[in-house]
Amino acid sequence: MYQYYINCVTYDEEEVSTALRSINWDPNFKITALPASLIDIVEKTFQEIGLQYRKVNLQIYEHDPNAAMYSDIRCPAEFVVESLDISDAAIVNDIWYSRQEGSLEFIRSLIQYNISLGVYRKDNKELVAWCTRCQCGFLGTLHVREGYRRHGLASVLIKEFFKRVSQEGHAMRTMINASNEISKNLFTKFGFHSQEEVFIVRCPSKQT
Repeated sequence: MYQYYINCVTYDEEEVSTALRSINWDPNFKITALPASLIDIVEKTFQEIGLQYRKVNLQIYEHDPNAAMYSDIRCPAEFVVESLDISDAAIVNDIWYSRQEGSLEFIRSLIQYNISLGVYRKDNKELVAWCTRCQCGFLGTLHVREGYRRHGLASVLIKEFFKRVSQEGHAMRTMINASNEISKNLFTKFGFHSQEEVFIVRCPSKQT
């Protein structure tokens, strides 16, 4: 899987289209955080060169540095928050909505090199919730398994993730599906605000 980021300082339709046409799109690819201002020219170019693709509309949410993180959030006594292990990658990948060819290795690299957190049951070490830091810095893959929701585990992960990112001196950002009102409300509660509309665009490999 190849991952691309597309942006430009000054919008120039011809320049963007020319750049897109210069890329070999045969391998499996994913365009991440494509600004909404560029989606029309990307779609137009892909249609002209005959590329099949699908897109997802998201919003970037960023934490307001002046907003306090909830200090009273505690991990329930029967669970523990720890860094994810590479052996957990298959579990994360199996449930990830962006799962595709090559995504397992991608998840493994995130766990190995970036902040990645899991909530585990203390009695049997079962992984029940998790999140990772994507290579572009966003909090990603946030998920709580069925049967373990309504324990506040997503809030526990967000708070711990915020703590670790802040220790590195970085801002905390995440991408949320435009239709996911539950996640929007959750992050808004933690002092996040919508910053920008973006898209993820995927295209299957022509080589398979």
